[in-house]
Amino acid sequence: MNYRYFEDLYGNQYRWATEPNEVGKYTAAIYKTSNKWGRFVLSQQRIFSKRRMAKAFCLKNVQRAKLHQQVVIKAKYKRKEERLALIPKLSKLQLKLKKSQKRVERLKANIKRADTKIKTLTTRRKTYEKKIKVNLRQINKMLE
Repeated sequence: MNYRYFEDLYGNQYRWATEPNEVGKYTAAIYKTSNKWGRFVLSQQRIFSKRRMAKAFCLKNVQRAKLHQQVVIKAKYKRKEERLALIPKLSKLQLKLKKSQKRVERLKANIKRADTKIKTLTTRRKTYEKKIKVNLRQINKMLE
């Protein structure tokens, strides 16, 4: 069967036949994309006596789908903007402080883990303690 099609933003196809079938009618069908391997699944099918009627059916459905998808996309961006607006804007100094505090917490957790392991990890524990001192000095300098 020879056909042409419109496609919406989600990749769904709205196909109509370019040649009549055995009975002399034209088919129009809506194929939705499935998540498996990008295959199409027949969603709706109608038979028309004229090709332009089949094409009009497809065009009507694709336009309706595109309008709906535009509404959905606008709502998605609006929600994203609202989410981003709720996130507090931090200065460079605050970002550095936050980063240093996270490092200190991580290094303290490393020390806890090193304590539970074999005693040969004492050198690693000492290096973690040195790094904690350095980060704490940086934090104190920034706060002064």
